[in-house]
Amino acid sequence: MGSEPPLFTISGNGKQVRNVLHADDILKLYLTCAAYAEAIAGQAFNIGGGMENSLSLIELFRLAPAHLDVRLAYETLPWRASDQKVFVADRSTIQAKLPWKPEVGAQQGIASTIEWIQHSCVGHENQRTQSLC
Repeated sequence: MGSEPPLFTISGNGKQVRNVLHADDILKLYLTCAAYAEAIAGQAFNIGGGMENSLSLIELFRLAPAHLDVRLAYETLPWRASDQKVFVADRSTIQAKLPWKPEVGAQQGIASTIEWIQHSCVGHENQRTQSLC
């Protein structure tokens, strides 16, 4: 593989689970909400990728090298007392009210986000993108 990034730290064992939601899906949701604004006015909803788009930090660390040509090296710190071991948003309420659900899966979303960042950095290394590039 290519160059190795510096060692980074994570809290806990890396098995913490989160759900991911791609920017394309959240944009579609915002547009759908605008179209149904009167029907959902004043309501609050949980938004996220759901169980089918959930992954642990370790799973994320296995996906990234395939797209970045790097080996991610990390060390662990003790668990943070306030850290949830699993957090997955329950989107059932919004899905009952709107014709929306995530379409971009976790693996596809991570791959396309990495591709977008790489494309955005080519010839555009400026102050705004410097931390990404």
